[in-house]
Amino acid sequence: MCAEDKALQTLERYRWPNRNDVQCPRCNNKRLYQERRRGKPGFYRCPAVHRYEGQGISGGPYVFNVRSGTFLEHSGVPLSKWLYCLANLPDFSNRIPATQLAKAIHVTRRTATRMINLIALLDEWAWCKREGIEMPHDSITDDEATIDKFSESTAHIEFLWEYRLEQVRLAKSS
Repeated sequence: MCAEDKALQTLERYRWPNRNDVQCPRCNNKRLYQERRRGKPGFYRCPAVHRYEGQGISGGPYVFNVRSGTFLEHSGVPLSKWLYCLANLPDFSNRIPATQLAKAIHVTRRTATRMINLIALLDEWAWCKREGIEMPHDSITDDEATIDKFSESTAHIEFLWEYRLEQVRLAKSS
């Protein structure tokens, strides 16, 4: 099994601990079909008719995966690299240089910077949630769409924080 398949299984286990918990993020339908896209596993098809966001027209079935509804959704970075960062980056008060991360995981400095900022935003979101305050829009990033991902549905990103927290605990105990 390759690193990507292991990363996919790990994230699916955190997002949907019980396979019966997998449901469409748009309509909460649990009657889903598993499928492959371009030979890759991890996709689910909801057969219900869905409306396209921001438009009044009806759409067809909705296909989603473990990245859907999270800040990982439109990222081209492999899941294994995201898991490495979630597990190994220090909290946002002790940030590492983007060039160091870029060399470690073989991405561009710009991509590493974006990953560091997103994980720092995840840390900030978790802190705000714990303190019971709303996440400020003058946050670590000024990207409104990214901040909206953190604000729209906590259920879609909470599993990423749980993974990060568990990995940090494991590192401290060893």
